[in-house]
Amino acid sequence: MVPLALTILCFYRILTWWYSIDSDCTAPIAIKALKRTNRLAWVIAAAFTGWSLTLFEFGDAYMQSHVAFYMGITVIGCIFCLSHLRSAAFIVSLVVNVAFIGFFSETGNRVFVAMAVDVALVSVAMLVVLCVQYRDFTNLVAKQRETQALSDENRRLANVDSLTGMPNHRCFFAELDIAFAEAQSKRKTFAVGLLDLDGFKPVNDIYGHAVGDQLLIEVGERLSRVCDKVFVSRLGGDEFAFIVPDAESRDLFALGEEICALMRAPFLVSEAIVQISGSAGFAVYPEVGNSSMQLYERADYALYQAKR
Repeated sequence: MVPLALTILCFYRILTWWYSIDSDCTAPIAIKALKRTNRLAWVIAAAFTGWSLTLFEFGDAYMQSHVAFYMGITVIGCIFCLSHLRSAAFIVSLVVNVAFIGFFSETGNRVFVAMAVDVALVSVAMLVVLCVQYRDFTNLVAKQRETQALSDENRRLANVDSLTGMPNHRCFFAELDIAFAEAQSKRKTFAVGLLDLDGFKPVNDIYGHAVGDQLLIEVGERLSRVCDKVFVSRLGGDEFAFIVPDAESRDLFALGEEICALMRAPFLVSEAIVQISGSAGFAVYPEVGNSSMQLYERADYALYQAKR
């Protein structure tokens, strides 16, 4: 019954790992699986070791040698297979080698004692190699994580306006292409909007660039608060852009009025009250454009008309 139970347990573990190959493995799931492996390492190592040693007294010299060989080669194989989970490898090695060395040392047979010493020395050597490989593996993972973090930061910097923290010119056009492709495939409407600040240059000239920069930050914060579910970005200078999903002409007119009213409200910047205004223009897909760039150009033309 013991061999059958151990065989069923092994097949169950094989099937568990096999069916988990294609599943999404999040960090909590992976940690849980690793902890479970550590717990099972004690149980499985002790069970197989105990079963092997109970067979020893029932065999002849060849059978007893096979038991010793089986235990030695199996523990080495387990250490190798658990090279990426060092704790489990140490658990298996500890359980098997303590029992192996203790049992065969008590036999009084010098051959078995020598085998026990050999297996212990090989296990120690493999554990040393495992520790070195594990250290290199963890360093590799850390370097990969560091590289990924740097890559993510570079991507963020490439798509974020350094002054306002809003999406920048590059990010806007990438998002515009995505919105256009989605609208085409799902037969939806969306609008591209442009906002230009009126009176920004005199503020820069009178109060200086520091106040002008602070004013742009305040404008970005106002736009981000009012434009719910609208992608807002700064294209550069005093020009901002919008991508409005599921756009209707009357809603765009109301949105444009609200944005312009926000721009007319006084700004308190560096203890100075600054008054500016804004002009906005929108272009709706598919009414006035059949490509993302055409929509942008039509929105720019609408902005030009609004400023006249």
